[in-house]
Amino acid sequence: MTRPTPKTVPWDRDYWANGEKGILSAQRCQDCDRLWYYPKPVCPTCMSENFIYEHLSGAGEIYTFSIVRRPENPSFVDEAPYAFIDVRLDEGIRLLSRLVDEADAADLQIGDRVQAEMLPVGDGTKFLPYFRKVR
Repeated sequence: MTRPTPKTVPWDRDYWANGEKGILSAQRCQDCDRLWYYPKPVCPTCMSENFIYEHLSGAGEIYTFSIVRRPENPSFVDEAPYAFIDVRLDEGIRLLSRLVDEADAADLQIGDRVQAEMLPVGDGTKFLPYFRKVR
């Protein structure tokens, strides 16, 4: 079954362009300095449209996780079971993602160090962060 492909909107073009180059990025408000992920048209703190995309290290730790055995979206049934992870990046923001290697889910622990890799999703034209355990 075909996986869904995220759609591009005007405010996230730079995010997708960075992802295509293997770079994880987030928006930073130039008025209040707030850093946020995922792309939004305005700053969630001050509603400013004055933001830039900042490159992130991709390094972080597992904040929490869940093992998905019955995906809500039928497009992902053949991938189950898989770990759905909440990662706290070293830059302080959190994001939801998955593991590069689902074999790592067997001994996954809260606090495990992880590193992002930008991988193609859907039709292969967009890239999202997946994480690999740091050993």
